[in-house]
Amino acid sequence: MRGWWTRAPSPAPEWESSPPRETPRRAGPERAATDVRLRVEVVTTSGRPAEVEFRVRSGAVEVWHWNQRCAVFDRWKLGRWLARPSDPLVDDRAALSVDRMVDRNGRIAVSLPDVLAWTLAPTQLAVLKNLV
Repeated sequence: MRGWWTRAPSPAPEWESSPPRETPRRAGPERAATDVRLRVEVVTTSGRPAEVEFRVRSGAVEVWHWNQRCAVFDRWKLGRWLARPSDPLVDDRAALSVDRMVDRNGRIAVSLPDVLAWTLAPTQLAVLKNLV
């Protein structure tokens, strides 16, 4: 008498015996904009040069300073704000604002705990707008 423990092995299912297939990767706008980084040189309150990094992900833009994430902005909201900046956009320890002291039209400035307000150059701002 044959019990379940002595049963003959069944043939391997088709998915086990066939070679693995590669799945095609999506090349849409979400994939293209994932993990794009924009680095901006700033000067801290102590006068030392430093770097602020904007990491553009699929749904958010992170602001990094001294290897720490200082803020996370919703990508859609940041895009709308960059198109028509008005009141400062603040999240956690970072703020984006319009700096009218630099020019009459106002440029975008980033503020962090040890970076008072650093105006983004027009080329850096254009790159950030295109990424977001």
